[in-house]
Amino acid sequence: MWIGLTRRLATPLLLAAATVTAACAGPGEPVEIPTTQGYDFADFAATPPADVPLTARLVLPESGAVRGAAILSHGAGGTGGRQDRAAALLAENGIAALVLDHFSARGIRSVARDQIRLTEQQMAADIFAARDLLAERLSLNPSQIGAIGWSKGATAVTLAAVERFAGFLAPERPPLAFAAAFYPFCGFRLDDEALATPLLLLLAGQDDWTPSAPCVRQAQAWRQAAQPIDWALYEDASHGFDSRSGRFTVSRAITVRDTGPRCTLAVDATGRTVSLDGALALDTVAARTDYLAACGERGVTFAGDDAAGAAAAERLLGFVAQRLP
Repeated sequence: MWIGLTRRLATPLLLAAATVTAACAGPGEPVEIPTTQGYDFADFAATPPADVPLTARLVLPESGAVRGAAILSHGAGGTGGRQDRAAALLAENGIAALVLDHFSARGIRSVARDQIRLTEQQMAADIFAARDLLAERLSLNPSQIGAIGWSKGATAVTLAAVERFAGFLAPERPPLAFAAAFYPFCGFRLDDEALATPLLLLLAGQDDWTPSAPCVRQAQAWRQAAQPIDWALYEDASHGFDSRSGRFTVSRAITVRDTGPRCTLAVDATGRTVSLDGALALDTVAARTDYLAACGERGVTFAGDDAAGAAAAERLLGFVAQRLP
């Protein structure tokens, strides 16, 4: 199924094509996924709230032979070309891709300016709900299904890979097969947490939206603790390096660059997200609003980078291939 991978990656076909390839011609098959409306981990540890029917698109390999599947989780701006191209690339290599839309069913278009209406914890819960549906629909073992995320979705994927957090979101269910995160927010201090799922971080050295330095620090701490972590840092790349866009500034988008104990996050024993110093919480809309008022900054950069995007795609496919026997 992976024959010719290196040759194809050396060409611009996969990453520079203007349209989605034949492997996923069309938008994909629409799928509805029941998920829940919790806000923080503690909400999912309690009785689950009412179901919310998320929409998604299922992109299957043209051959019909499926060796595994990946759930694609978008960032603060919603789904777009990055997810479409990733779905096509996966389908060309025998992997089904479910492109999640975390926003539409919740009446959201974007959270770039506030980051409060939908949490990464909710998005991680969506990923596990999607995994359950895919396993049944495609007759796959859950050990054949992983997740790939971008920015806010990458943060959700990272959290879903942590053993204790997966226990809040999907108790008594197996972990994801793999987790890959394009430029996640690494503002959580997770040194004492174990990874249930092999995790790949794909980072941008010039990222001013979700800075890479905390991610590298976290990855090094996990590696020292013999956790299944890998990462690639593209030194000259910016946030969104696998996009087709030129460089531009999003002046109203909010970010947290402060790595001090007041703005670094942790998750307590009950599943409540708090600042490392205990002064702030993020477990309600009001609490997260206060956190962003104290720690947030406005103005970020977004820019595509063909070389970094191609290198990241190759790294991603190699990582996924190793985890789908």
